[in-house]
Amino acid sequence: MCCVWVYDYQSLIAGGLGLAAGVIAYVGALKAAKRQVAAIQSQIEDTQAARRQADERLRSVIEWSVRAEGRRLKAAVWARRGRMLPSAPQKTDRSPRELVIASSPLLRGERKDMALLDDTMRRRLEEVGKAIDDYNACIEAGGLVIGGTMITPQTLELFARLEHLAGTLARAPDRPAAAEVEKAAYI
Repeated sequence: MCCVWVYDYQSLIAGGLGLAAGVIAYVGALKAAKRQVAAIQSQIEDTQAARRQADERLRSVIEWSVRAEGRRLKAAVWARRGRMLPSAPQKTDRSPRELVIASSPLLRGERKDMALLDDTMRRRLEEVGKAIDDYNACIEAGGLVIGGTMITPQTLELFARLEHLAGTLARAPDRPAAAEVEKAAYI
């Protein structure tokens, strides 16, 4: 009797077993997919943490470079203030080549890692770079006179501005709180 019943309903029984096997396979695939998603999310978090750490190291390097550039400019300004430039508009016995202050890739915006600096510091660097360019242009255009260079009032004003800006670079750059940086980076 039992065999007849199985014989009569064998297609339904096979369909039910197939459906059960499909459900089991589906649940197993969902669990495997969840494990894969969790593993990928873990990899993404690890990659993001490594990138944040690398960015922080690069930011530290560029900030150190900014401070070093500020110290270099302060020394160059101090050397010219004390020994090369007069305190009032007049002729100096120095050539324009001696009075010009060299720029750097940092001040010209040629370093890719400058993007890690905040907007305020990048604007400050641009301002210092422009001040150096203006000062150097004024020195070069100021006029070579016999035995030296003519220093104009504009040259002295630009020099004073450059002196002030160099001092702002020598100090440690302002940095937003780490939580704000992380929040801004992933919004």
